[in-house]
Amino acid sequence: RNPVSGLERLFYIELLIVNYFHSLDSVSICKDSSSVSVAGKNSSATGFAPSFSCIRVGILDEKPKQINHFFTNRELSVNKKKAEIQIGDCIFNRFTLSGAISFTKEDKAIFPEFSSDIGTVEWNLAYEPDITFSNCPGKNDENWFPSGLKASFSGKIVLDGKEYVVQKESSYGYFDKRWGKSIPNPFIHINSSRLVSLFSNKILENTAFALQGNYSGKLCSVNAFENMSVSFGLKKKIKKYDFSWDCTRTPENDEEERLHWTVSIHGGKIVMDVDVYCNSSSVMIRDYVLPGGDGQMLHVVCGGNGYGEIRLYSHQHKSLELIQNARLENVVCEYGTVN
Repeated sequence: RNPVSGLERLFYIELLIVNYFHSLDSVSICKDSSSVSVAGKNSSATGFAPSFSCIRVGILDEKPKQINHFFTNRELSVNKKKAEIQIGDCIFNRFTLSGAISFTKEDKAIFPEFSSDIGTVEWNLAYEPDITFSNCPGKNDENWFPSGLKASFSGKIVLDGKEYVVQKESSYGYFDKRWGKSIPNPFIHINSSRLVSLFSNKILENTAFALQGNYSGKLCSVNAFENMSVSFGLKKKIKKYDFSWDCTRTPENDEEERLHWTVSIHGGKIVMDVDVYCNSSSVMIRDYVLPGGDGQMLHVVCGGNGYGEIRLYSHQHKSLELIQNARLENVVCEYGTVN
C-alpha cells in the first residue's frame, strides 16, 4: 500500500535459473525460432541452448508491469548452510528477500529480447510461511513445491520512486518452487489466500488454496480450509482422481471481456469445483524459456485481481453434500501454452 495515496498493488518477485551448468559466463536466451546470446553489452558470444539466471519483479493489476534483470550463472552463489542464494545485490533466503534491479531505455534498445519494461525497483521484505505443503512430483524430475501456500510478508517495495509498505496482516502472500527438465504444457496455476465463506460471510482464517499442472498428466491441488485439509496429487494424499480444467474467454458485457478458469476434481469422496474470472484488460503475458534448447517459449497469460468461487462437496451415499463454499478474492490466475 502506498502510504500517501493509499493505493494497493499486487507485487511478485521471481528467480529463474535455467541450465546452470551449460554456460556459466554468458547469458543465452532462445526465443521462438531464434537464438540470442549475450555475455555483456559489448560481447559477441554465440550459443543455442538457453542458460541464464534472471530476477523478475512485477505488479499484477490494471496497469501490469514487469522488470527483468539477467545474470550469468557464474554470478549466482549458493550458501547451503544458510539456505541462501545471492545474485548481484539480490538475496533470497528462508527469512528475507532483498535487492534492487533496473532496466533503462538504453537497455531496451540493446536488449529487446529481455522482454522487460523500463523501470527501477528495490525491495526489502521479511516473510514466513503460515501454511505449507510437500511437493507434487511429476515425470522428468518435474516438481511443484507450494511451500508457502499462505505466507506473511512485511517490509517495503519501491517501484519507480514510489514506496509501497507491505504489512504482515494484509499481505495475503504466497510462495512456491518449481523445478525440472521442462514446464507443464499446457500450464495452469491458480492461488488465493483470501477466501470468504458464503455460509457465514466471514473471512476464513488459516485458509488458502492453490492448483497447478499438469504433472505426469495430473492436475495438483492443495487446499487448507481452517481445520480441514484436502489435496490431490501430493505424496500421501488423494492420488487417484479425475479432473478437468479449461480457460476460455467469456464476454461480460458489450464493453468488457473476461477470462474464465474452470476446474473440477473428483477423488475419493471429495468433489471440488472452482470458477475464477479475471478482466482481460488487466492481464499480462509472461514468457518462460524452455530449457530444452529447441527455441520454444511458454507464453503465460497472468492476472492478479481474479475473483470467483470454490465449492467442496462430500459424497454421502448417492448424493453430494456441500461442505464448503467460499468466495475467492485477490486470485492469481495463469494459463499458458508453448508457442
